[in-house]
Amino acid sequence: DQLGLEHETLVAMGCEYLLADRVDEYVTFLMNLRDRFPAAYEKAAGYCDFYIIACLISTQFYKLSARELSSLVTIFQEVCRQWLTTLLIRHHPD
Repeated sequence: DQLGLEHETLVAMGCEYLLADRVDEYVTFLMNLRDRFPAAYEKAAGYCDFYIIACLISTQFYKLSARELSSLVTIFQEVCRQWLTTLLIRHHPD
């Protein structure tokens, strides 16, 4: 369960996949990571969820129903809120 993947490693991988125009493969990797190694995934869940949802919305927009799109946007907003809250707590603990 402990893969030792740090946030920076996932960001670097994402950049490499993006530069190689292989974003779909990276999203598949993140979703597989989430399913197979939930404890490791949770360490960078804000980043991973943010990236997955942003990619799905941007690449699959024309394929999504209004209901699916609305659901993803709602989740995206919640992920952003949680991520910002975590950052605020981490940098301003008092």
